[in-house]
Amino acid sequence: MGKVTVFCIISGCTPESADNLSAYTEYYADSYEYEQDEDEEADKLNRDEVDDSRGKLGPLTLQAIRELAEEEEDINDVTAIGDFVKAPQQDPGGGIPKAEALEIPDSAITVLRHCKAGGDWEFGSVDGLGNSSYLVSFGVLIMVQDFALPILHLATRGRVTPQRLWRLAMHQGHSDLSGGGSSGLDDVDYGEINDEREQFPLPIPNMKCREVKELEKFGDVQKIKDGIAQRGGYWMWMRADRFPLGNIGEGSIPSFASPNVPPTSANASAVEKLPLELLHMIVLLGPLTSLLSLASTSRSMRSILFGSEDNCNTLAIAWITHNAPWFVPPTSDMESQDEMHKIQHAWTYLQRCCTSPSMRNRARIWKVAERIEDVAVQSGV
Repeated sequence: MGKVTVFCIISGCTPESADNLSAYTEYYADSYEYEQDEDEEADKLNRDEVDDSRGKLGPLTLQAIRELAEEEEDINDVTAIGDFVKAPQQDPGGGIPKAEALEIPDSAITVLRHCKAGGDWEFGSVDGLGNSSYLVSFGVLIMVQDFALPILHLATRGRVTPQRLWRLAMHQGHSDLSGGGSSGLDDVDYGEINDEREQFPLPIPNMKCREVKELEKFGDVQKIKDGIAQRGGYWMWMRADRFPLGNIGEGSIPSFASPNVPPTSANASAVEKLPLELLHMIVLLGPLTSLLSLASTSRSMRSILFGSEDNCNTLAIAWITHNAPWFVPPTSDMESQDEMHKIQHAWTYLQRCCTSPSMRNRARIWKVAERIEDVAVQSGV
C-alpha cells in the first residue's frame, strides 16, 4: 500500500506541508539536475563550465526554508469530526456503506480538536490524545485543519456546522470511498491549490529548483522567505490565521496624500462635490486598486479621500468590512465582531493584509467555505 495523502476538506491543504518544506533540500538535490536537462533554457547554459554549487542551495536560502518550516510546524494541528463510537467497528479496508453512514444522527457526531498529523499520517490516520489513532482518509471520520473550522463558521455565519460538513462528506461517499475521498469535496473549487493536491505535493509548486536557488541573490533571509511564500506558491500551504497586527505604528497615510489641499468649489469635478458618505459608498463597490486610482486623479480627490490619518483609517475599516471580511481579526475562534476598532492604524493594517501570504490563503479559504455552503444547499444537506 502506498502513501496516503489526506487534504483538509475545507482548506484543501495538507497538514504535512511544513514537513515537506523541511525536506525540500532532499527533493532539490534529486531534482536539480533533472530540471537542468529538461528545461529548454538549460540548453543555453555553457555545459563546459564546472559549477560546484549544482545541487546545493545557498546558506541564506537554507535558513529561509528552515525558518518558514519552523514557523508553520503547527500546521499539522487538525480536528477529527464524526462518529467515534462507530469508527472502530467499520471495515478497515472499505469503511461503511454510504446509506448506513447517513443514518447516523447529528447527536452522534462529535468534534475532536487538537489532534496531530503524526506517526500514522501516511496511512491516513491522525493521532489523538495518548496512543489513540483515528482513520480519516475514509470512513465515518473526516479531518479538517484546526485553523480552517473557524473560517468555515465565519464565512457561512454559522450555517455550516461541523455536523453539516460531515454529513456533506458522507453524502459524497467519504464513508465507503465512492466519492472524492481524501482529496476533498466534489464540486468545490479550491482555487489555486486545485492542481497541487497530489500524493506527493510540492511545497514550492510555482518555482523550479534553479529558481529557488537563484533566490540567494536577494541577500536577505526575509526577502527569500517572501519569494518562496508568494512567488513560489508556498502561501497556499500556510496557516490562514496569522493576522499582521504586530507593531503597527503611525505613518499610515499614503505618501501621495495632500492633507492641506481642500477641494476648490469653482473647479471641483462632479465627483468631488459628492457628500463624503456617498463617495465612500461608491468607492467601496470596487477593488482597492480602483480606490487608489480615483485618489490619483487630482490633488483635491487625494485630499478628500486621504487628507488625514483618520480619513485613511475610516476608509480602510469600511473597505475591509465591505470587501474583505476575512481580514477582520476574530475575537475568538468563532466570532469576529467588534474587533476592527482595536486597530488604531487600519490603513497600515490593510496594506499588510494585502501583502501577507497567510491572509492571501485566508481569502482563498473563505471563498472555498462559501462554495461549500452552496454545494451543501444544492445537495439537500
